[in-house]
Amino acid sequence: LEWQTAAEINSAGFNVLRSRNQSGPYERINSELVAANKEGRYSYIDVGVHAQERYYYQIDEIDLQGNATLHGPISATVSAPLTFELLQNYPNPFNPATSISYALPRDVLVKLTIYNLLGQRVRELVNELQKAGLQTQVWDGRDDKGKALPTGLYHYRIEAGDFVAVRRMTLMK
Repeated sequence: LEWQTAAEINSAGFNVLRSRNQSGPYERINSELVAANKEGRYSYIDVGVHAQERYYYQIDEIDLQGNATLHGPISATVSAPLTFELLQNYPNPFNPATSISYALPRDVLVKLTIYNLLGQRVRELVNELQKAGLQTQVWDGRDDKGKALPTGLYHYRIEAGDFVAVRRMTLMK
């Protein structure tokens, strides 16, 4: 989502609200206030949506006194990503959990696996057919048996059709 304001005089920031219906109910989807800035240009990436589905958004502007002004709604139909992509986990380093996101341009069988530095598999997060769109999985720093893993570097690997990618992450305790 992208929006622009005419002036930033008394604004503390914005909350982003989403609904599946134009009339609501709307729920806040940002964890922290989108802070006001001098340029008056803003963007927010909604990772909780599915490709080919319609969503409605409102922007709730919060002024420095805590008063709210609601803008919208606007509608958006989410398109599928154009290419496969494995994103960097967030947060990184992490403790106790991290989110791993990836883009799928079409429905495909996905395998997402965590490995230690010796190349040994420690956790299989996903092994299933998934829909096109941006997907996110949370890893809690545990192995397949539920045992908490030690501080260290780990790799995560995705296989989605012919697409294969690997990234590194750090678990800190």
